[in-house]
Amino acid sequence: MNLDENTPTGKYPFYTRNVGSFFANKYTNDTTGVIVAGEGNFSPKYVTGKFALHQRAYLISPKNHRFTSEVLFEIIKANKSFLETVAVGSTVRSLRRFCFDGMPYYSDVDYSSLAAKLSPIFERIMGLQKRIDYLNTTKQALLIKYFED
Repeated sequence: MNLDENTPTGKYPFYTRNVGSFFANKYTNDTTGVIVAGEGNFSPKYVTGKFALHQRAYLISPKNHRFTSEVLFEIIKANKSFLETVAVGSTVRSLRRFCFDGMPYYSDVDYSSLAAKLSPIFERIMGLQKRIDYLNTTKQALLIKYFED
């Protein structure tokens, strides 16, 4: 999606290459994975559920049973400085697939034990984030109600 599809009252989170919170009225994905901006801030975001994705943001999902999205998030987060050093471009640094392919990690390890430990932690974090989102929405509605002309 393009950035012009951002709307502050949108129903779905809209992940872009920019820092900040954006929303859209439609979603492009309904899954769990890791989002990394293709340009600029390469900090990964763990996502689950319905969301919109900007054209210069990458959704990365595990392809085999040895990884989960939680493990993948931790691997990418641990390699953030590596990604920053291998990003290409002279004006705006950009990530390409080969940047992720070159990340150092143990590809032959079974991460199921780590995944079992991370899963409840991420579930709790996502539950708290939903609560924060609900409270922010309620706060905005009340501010509009009580301070509108």
